[in-house]
Amino acid sequence: MIHQQYTVHQDRNTVAEVFEPVVRAISAWAEENPNVLAAVVLGSMANPGDKTDDFSDLDLTLVVNDLQPFLDDAAWFAPFAPYHTSYRESADIGQGIMDKVILDSYRMFDLSIFSMADLQDWMHASTDSKQASQGFFRSSLLVLVDKIGIVHALTHDTDIDAIMYASDQPPSYTEYKTVVATFWYYMLRSLKHLHRGDWWRTAMTCNRELRGPLLQMVTWQAKVINGWDYETLYEGRYIQRWATPMVQDALPATYPQFNAISLRDALLATAELFNRLDVQVAPGLGFAHPDPGVQSILEHVMGKLRSFEG
Repeated sequence: MIHQQYTVHQDRNTVAEVFEPVVRAISAWAEENPNVLAAVVLGSMANPGDKTDDFSDLDLTLVVNDLQPFLDDAAWFAPFAPYHTSYRESADIGQGIMDKVILDSYRMFDLSIFSMADLQDWMHASTDSKQASQGFFRSSLLVLVDKIGIVHALTHDTDIDAIMYASDQPPSYTEYKTVVATFWYYMLRSLKHLHRGDWWRTAMTCNRELRGPLLQMVTWQAKVINGWDYETLYEGRYIQRWATPMVQDALPATYPQFNAISLRDALLATAELFNRLDVQVAPGLGFAHPDPGVQSILEHVMGKLRSFEG
C-alpha cells in the first residue's frame, strides 16, 4: 500500500521570489535540452503553505541521460544562477553529484544530478540501499519538467514508501538492540579519547556518533508516549517542538565546551539521558530493560566518568 502524504504538483508559486529567476531559467533550459529528462524542486520551496524565511534554500534535482557533461563542468549552472562560490559532493545514488552553491543573493542552492541508468539500478536495489536517499522524498515535489514520467515511478516505489513510513511502526527487537549497542560502543570510544586527553575526538564523538542513537531513542520515547503516528520530523528538525519536556530540559547539558571537565560532564549527561529514555522505551516496546550486557557497560562508563578529574 502506498502511504504517500506529500504533494506532487506543478504550482511554482511555492518558490520564493528570490529564486524565481533561477527556477525559470533552468526550467526553460531543461525543456529544450534533450539530455535532461526531468527537473524537480524539493524541500521547502516545493511545499504548499510552507513557511519559508530569508534563510530557506533551493533544492533542485535533475535526471539526465548522460551525466558526463556535468561531471566535466563544475560550473555548468553559472548561466542560470549567478553565484559566489560552490563545491561538489556525492549524491549517494550511483555516480550522482550534488553541487552546493552560494548564489549572489547569499542564498544556498543545492543541485543534485542523477543519470537515468543509475536511477534504474537504484530502483531495483534492496530496500537497505535506498535508506541513505530517503531525504530526497521527505517533502512535496514541484515538477518543473518530466519528459518520461520518472517522478511518478520514483514516488510510487514501494521500498521508499516503506522506509519513509517505517517510523509509524514500532521497531523490531533487532533494530532496538542495534541502537542501544551502537550508543554504548561509541560511549566507550569517547571515554577512551577523554582519558587519553584527545579532546577533539572526544568532542566529535559526543557531538556526532552519539547523536544518532540518542535521537532515535528520543523519537521512540515521543512515540511510545504519544502514539506511533505522532510527528517527530526527520533528522531531529525542530526537536524543541515535539520532544518531551524531560528531553528538552536534559539536552543542553549534553553539549560540551572544549575542555576536559566539560567533556566529561557532557558525556555523563548524554549517558544519563540515554539510560532514562531507555528505561521508558524498552518496556513501551515490550522489551526488557536493561538489555542483556548493557547494565555492566553502563556501570563501567558511569564509574570511569565520575572518577575522571581531567
